[in-house]
Amino acid sequence: MDKLALTVAALALGATIWQGQAQIKHNHVSVEPRITSYFSNNGNKDQWGIYAFNNGMGNAFVESLEVYVDGKAVADHPYGKFFSAVNALGLDPLCFLIGGPRPNDAFQVGSEERLIEANPKAPKTCALSNLMLQKYANERVDYELVFKSIYGDRFKYRYSKNSQVAL
Repeated sequence: MDKLALTVAALALGATIWQGQAQIKHNHVSVEPRITSYFSNNGNKDQWGIYAFNNGMGNAFVESLEVYVDGKAVADHPYGKFFSAVNALGLDPLCFLIGGPRPNDAFQVGSEERLIEANPKAPKTCALSNLMLQKYANERVDYELVFKSIYGDRFKYRYSKNSQVAL
């Protein structure tokens, strides 16, 4: 009888430990940020540019950002790496509103962030630059964003692959 009670207690302890581990994993996954990025030309929202969106269930805390043009990393700039990318593409930066996250910035749940956007108040001479941005967004521009969740789980998002992987 004692051995049976000990066996039942050991099984109960094992099940409790397993359940605790499963709960911890569930908590991490339930607040995982999910970044996606795309070129949008939504006239209803005055959008023409490259945007990043957090459609996950938790905030994404930025660790690093690397921006590439034609496969080469662009230099940092006081106005951000996407400003450097616009220059490297040969486009007029005055035609665009340029953003981009800095280390320790957060993408809140449901937030859409402007990375490079056509300036709706720019002169008509910017129309060609806007069209070229649309073309270059798929062919020449890439970026890699490393971020973490509130639990410190790290992820890497790559624009050219539209994929997020855990680190």
